[in-house]
Amino acid sequence: PGAGLNCPISCGSRQECWAVREDAPAFWTWDGIRRIEPTSSSPNGTICLSSDITKDQVVDKCSQWADGGLDETEFAAWLDSFTKQNGRRLDLRDCDAVAEAVDSHCAFNATAVRSFTEASQANNG
Repeated sequence: PGAGLNCPISCGSRQECWAVREDAPAFWTWDGIRRIEPTSSSPNGTICLSSDITKDQVVDKCSQWADGGLDETEFAAWLDSFTKQNGRRLDLRDCDAVAEAVDSHCAFNATAVRSFTEASQANNG
């Protein structure tokens, strides 16, 4: 115990074996492995949904948004981002294209995402 005072650089280079160590929790967002590729009907993107939402709900939200659910400032910022994008991008104003892009076999665990977010925020992440 007194060595740390006499040799602070070398003693501080390793974690002391009696120090309490807590392993970080693990979060599993995906429960499987698969390739996610654009389909012929949706060449500009594939959407994997949260386990908390269905394709029908996404299409309903899309329709509300496309019919004026976003204020002009937000819409202008989104449209500017959309038009400047160099790669492929899904036009979120086209709700039929959004529906085609949803992969019904691809979903992530929303509870795990929320738990990870809470743990990260609690640790200044």
